[in-house]
Amino acid sequence: MSTRLTLLFPLILLAAHFSAVGVPTALLETMYFGDPAIRIEGATCQAAWLDLGSEDVVVVARDEGGSEAIYTSPDGVVFVEDSDLVHDPRWIEWPGVEGTWLRIFVSGEEGLLALRAGCSGVPERIELIGDLPVGAVSHAFALSNLSGDTILLSAVATGTMSAVLTAPLMMESPDRLVLGSSDATGIVCDSRSSFGTCVLSDGRMRVYTSDAGRIVSWISDDGGVHFTAEAGIRVSPDDFAGLPVQSLSDPRCVHLADGRYRLYMTGFLLGDDGVSTPAILSATAPVAVW
Repeated sequence: MSTRLTLLFPLILLAAHFSAVGVPTALLETMYFGDPAIRIEGATCQAAWLDLGSEDVVVVARDEGGSEAIYTSPDGVVFVEDSDLVHDPRWIEWPGVEGTWLRIFVSGEEGLLALRAGCSGVPERIELIGDLPVGAVSHAFALSNLSGDTILLSAVATGTMSAVLTAPLMMESPDRLVLGSSDATGIVCDSRSSFGTCVLSDGRMRVYTSDAGRIVSWISDDGGVHFTAEAGIRVSPDDFAGLPVQSLSDPRCVHLADGRYRLYMTGFLLGDDGVSTPAILSATAPVAVW
């Protein structure tokens, strides 16, 4: 048995014991171990989720030329490109408007958010919905439905360090959407990095970001309006034995079919020529949490 597995085995047994005797799941949810292989080479991690129909893990990867491709995997380890995706959870059905689906994304102009709306997830039109007056926005994500006509939107405003802001997206009339005033959530992350979210079994929301090239987490018990930092580092470059990882960013959390949590993220690996290239890596919590 390798040294790494020898050290990991008692931790798995200990965590399983903690789970059995009722230790708070917050401890188990934040224990991650770097998986020792590259998942997808030459790409950054744009999104990841568990397909509820097939229970395959789906990862959206962007290559260095800016093109996106969808990969799927039955085990979340070995991925193949797959263009036959049926359900994409980045599209959110607009509350109270049957057949209208929304996807929030960052437009080409700095600081502007735009909306794609369509039927059954097929985009039909693109329209500007508003702007966050905080400078450039690097990432946007619709976090949750607050009521019948409001969706909570989060976006990363870039600077030396990025700050995650929330703003309500409201339906002013059946054909007009407006973006409300933004509020700071308390989350900060590396500039140009994005973030991933995960809703826990007790209703709390966890956000994963990068800080100095390491993955950290934040927790909210008010539906994603305000967050507080959780102690410790979730994943660091040193957690990937045998891989020349320099830094990590773009974490995405997937609750696997077997109950474990797995983070997919962008890792920048130093090549023999001294040049860093991106790859999608993963780190897994060893114990199932329901």
